[in-house]
Amino acid sequence: MKQHFSISAIRSTFPQQKRAFEEPNLWARYVLRPMSHYAAWLFLRLGISANQVTYMGIAMGCVGCTLLASGSYSYMIIGVLLLNLWTLLEYVDGTVARCTNTSSLYGEFIDDLNGYLISGLCFIAAGMGAYSYSYCYLSSLNQWWLASNIDRSIFLLLGGWASCFLVLSRLVGARFTLVFSKDQSDILGKTRSAAFRRPYLIAWANLNNPTGAIFPLMLLAVGFGLLDVFVLLWALITTTAFIASAVIMMRNARSTYG
Repeated sequence: MKQHFSISAIRSTFPQQKRAFEEPNLWARYVLRPMSHYAAWLFLRLGISANQVTYMGIAMGCVGCTLLASGSYSYMIIGVLLLNLWTLLEYVDGTVARCTNTSSLYGEFIDDLNGYLISGLCFIAAGMGAYSYSYCYLSSLNQWWLASNIDRSIFLLLGGWASCFLVLSRLVGARFTLVFSKDQSDILGKTRSAAFRRPYLIAWANLNNPTGAIFPLMLLAVGFGLLDVFVLLWALITTTAFIASAVIMMRNARSTYG
């Protein structure tokens, strides 16, 4: 059913609690969230439901990962562009659901499925792309310094490693929220407020989040032929971010209940 909403009306449906939760994610806060209001306006006028937006996102993300894994420069560019559009749709479906009052447990489930699926595939695809691409910056750099080539299969391992720790971070964070949201303590607030006090946590909120700076920077990496460097760096970033976030959650949980 087609519905007409003004941009200001769409913007007003965004809850304050969610706004505070997203604040450390600068890319989402200043780019994706504002853009999502205009995209939601279009989908509402076309009569596209929130669940249909999520289905579109799943298809777009999977196609984007497939093209990224191809190793063809032009296909990889298209693939990362689709993944950037996927991040936008991640914000649009919730906005459409709030405007049409159609939020549901099923919608929440497929939205989470969408997020975990693409989080699990994106770095695997990037590793495959770095493995298959005709140019490898790290290999050429290593050959210049040490007169030897890098075994490109390492990027397959690094891509899988990065995807593993990205998904683990989301799983542990979701479990933490599920467990401690049952209690009236301020442990969730304490954990989230840490990101506002520590610059390195703000960086991780952007660099370890699929709707943060991952895909814009991946687009630059593909464009400049540095996808192999990107995969290596993000294997380190996702591992470090997982360890740091797990330590912070454990420390806050122990200080409250230990």
